[in-house]
Amino acid sequence: MFELKKEQNSINLLNPINSSRSFLSHAYEWLVTIGKYLLIATEVFVLVVFFLRFKYDRERNDLTEKINKDVAILKNDSWKNKNFLYINYQNLLSDVSSISKNQDINSEKILLVLNEIPQSFTLHRFSFSYRNNKYYLTYTITTTDTTTLDKYESIIKGSPNTYSDVSVSEENQEDEWTATFSYSLVDPNTVY
Repeated sequence: MFELKKEQNSINLLNPINSSRSFLSHAYEWLVTIGKYLLIATEVFVLVVFFLRFKYDRERNDLTEKINKDVAILKNDSWKNKNFLYINYQNLLSDVSSISKNQDINSEKILLVLNEIPQSFTLHRFSFSYRNNKYYLTYTITTTDTTTLDKYESIIKGSPNTYSDVSVSEENQEDEWTATFSYSLVDPNTVY
């Protein structure tokens, strides 16, 4: 009945099969219609990139200024000292954390000993250790009060139920006495 005329399909836009026009007329038509829109789109893209460059250059300059200010702060000696101090605190806290997981904290025993040291003494060194099932203490004090020093030394030496292996060394330097006490606690829960 009805017959459709079959046309050949072609994807060649410049020289279709059923066209009587020449290659140049197709190229001109393409340039005038599609090509101008591609050219406009390219120009718009280039302009957008050009103006964005100003924005990104301003951000980069602001960032450079901020970095230069931060570098000046980092070069400051007080900041370096504080940073060193904070790093030491961090290391100490991590050490305390690892120690608290692996051993008993003996703060009560240390406080018992420290609270018994007379107020007129200045404590310089303190060592507390646990070995061979005993708590060992070594500390150095300085004082100008020889009476209190003698009394404290006699209390330490005269308490064999509390302290054992007592060793005391004293040294006098211009009206100031330095004494080093070394002993072990027999019963760590009682101090004279």
